[in-house]
Amino acid sequence: MLLNNDIEISHPLLGPLSSEFREPDLFAVQPKMVTGSGDTGDYRTVIVRKPGFLHYRYEKIAPSPDRPVRMDFVSGGCSMFDRSKFMALGMFDERFSPVYFEDIDICQRAAYAGWKMLGRHDLIVYHRHPAATVSRTYSRFVRNFVHKKNYFIFLFKHLRSCKAPWLFPIVIPSYVLGKLLCGKGAFLVGFVAALREYFFQRQQPEEK
Repeated sequence: MLLNNDIEISHPLLGPLSSEFREPDLFAVQPKMVTGSGDTGDYRTVIVRKPGFLHYRYEKIAPSPDRPVRMDFVSGGCSMFDRSKFMALGMFDERFSPVYFEDIDICQRAAYAGWKMLGRHDLIVYHRHPAATVSRTYSRFVRNFVHKKNYFIFLFKHLRSCKAPWLFPIVIPSYVLGKLLCGKGAFLVGFVAALREYFFQRQQPEEK
């Protein structure tokens, strides 16, 4: 069970979540997370695959309190994982340290293995962003930069699952240019940093 320090729990959680693991192909399950925006609607997470590109979104669905909902990924802020499967995948990719996209990434790797993710919308927790260690430790600029850098690392890792992945040398730079023309320079900085880290930085050999 992964639980951030900015999550407020008011009802029993461990028993109801663990009961879902009767299904042998289940990788992870999360409760419904309500943020400070006050939106209490039900959502499912979706990975959208396009030619040379992919992105994630939260898709609003009809209320589903009586049954779990299939998700493309769960939040590492409050989710329960099958430990053996989590370890078999090598746990989180440390390139996403200190934060952002490590949960989406491992769920994509689980999907490649044929495992699934669920959401339990009858179990509600509250996400209190201002209390998070990340918000108190890093400036908004740093958080924005890390988010964009890790987004592009995620894209590079999983381009094989998008449509026509060979188009990514055209599509992704065009996407970055469009964001830059809209005044969102963090996308360019994050893109360059992700290119350097993912394709050009070599891992140091382990000491013997």
